[in-house]
Order: sequence, then C-alpha cells, then structure tokens
Amino acid sequence: MAGNEIPAPRDCGLHIKHPSDGSVVKIELSADCMLVQLGESLQYLSGGHLRATAHCVKSSKTPNITRETLALFMDWQPEQDMKLPEYSLPYSEVVHTPFLPEGVPELDARVKDARKYREFLFKHLQSVLYGEVR
Repeated sequence: MAGNEIPAPRDCGLHIKHPSDGSVVKIELSADCMLVQLGESLQYLSGGHLRATAHCVKSSKTPNITRETLALFMDWQPEQDMKLPEYSLPYSEVVHTPFLPEGVPELDARVKDARKYREFLFKHLQSVLYGEVR
C-alpha cells in the first residue's frame, strides 16, 4: 500500500554551509535525483579534489510530518594508509575545512600524525565527543 504523497514542508531537509561564504542553504532535489555527501576522509584521500561540505538535516516542525532518509555510510579499511596521492593539491588546500561547527577542530589537527585511517577516525571521534583532539 502506497501512502499519500504530500509536498515537502519548507522548514525541513538537507542544509549545507555554502563553501564560499558559510551561508546556510537549503538543498532542493527533484524526486528522481540522488545526493551523495562526501566526508573529510575522502577529501583527504582524493588530495583535496573532492570536498566535504558542512551540512545538517533539519526535521519538520509541522505536526504529523516525518522526513524519511536512507543514509548509507561507507568507511575505509582501518589499515588504509592516510597518504596523499601524487596528484594532490598542496597540503594547506587539502586540509582546508571552512565553516566547521563550533568546537570541531580543523581537519589538519585531526589528520596530523595519522598514518592509518583508524588513527584518523579515533582523532575525529575524539573531536566530535570532546571538542578537541587528545
């Protein structure tokens, strides 16, 4: 049984921080599109050619309306080398992560001295949980 399709409420959905000025922008997609959001590990391992975007998902304040999303998180092998490719942009551009949420350390602090992905992930989780890299 299919439900009744209703227009999406204007107050919910995916919002990003625009990479040039940090303004919050609501992302509108047509029903036949798929969105792929990249994380910082792919930004780093692509040598900065692919960029992570600061984002959030806002729920609707409209009663009896839910927003359904299928999130699929893909991860690297724990022993993946955190090594920049030969075609990498300069390091300062690779780790440039403007408009992070308050308290999240810059990518440089989280990737520094991480030889393997597991080391980067540990530092990243520390920053999310404690607001600092320990």
